[in-house]
Amino acid sequence: MEFNQHVSTQKLEKIEHVTQATHLDGNKYHLTVNNQHDARPKVFEFAVQNNLILLTLQRIGF
Repeated sequence: MEFNQHVSTQKLEKIEHVTQATHLDGNKYHLTVNNQHDARPKVFEFAVQNNLILLTLQRIGF
């Protein structure tokens, strides 16, 4: 995923269902989540609550 600004991985790891957050480059991150849940709605809520703009978000794997 990509936000409009930097976010700490520690903060991202507090999102429900997220087990690990990895900073890739710039404002891009990879989240590892509990595979029984779709974390995208929680990520969107996180962005709204933190006044962030979510530029990209995609699910990889099943």
